[in-house]
Amino acid sequence: MEVSTEALGEIRVQLWLREDRLNLQLTAPREETLVCLRAGESMLRDRLEALGLRVLVKVAKPDPEQNADE
Repeated sequence: MEVSTEALGEIRVQLWLREDRLNLQLTAPREETLVCLRAGESMLRDRLEALGLRVLVKVAKPDPEQNADE
């Protein structure tokens, strides 16, 4: 899923949920957006873990090869 906000620009969200395990990957092309996402990463993880999930959050730049295949 891709979302776009005025403040952060484009963010691609990919998630995988299996039982109580959530893997969440956030990618964004703008470095400023990545900085903001990384700054909030622990708070997001804490909130999701408070819901009983085991969480892995990854914030990264998009892989250019992956985008070429889409």
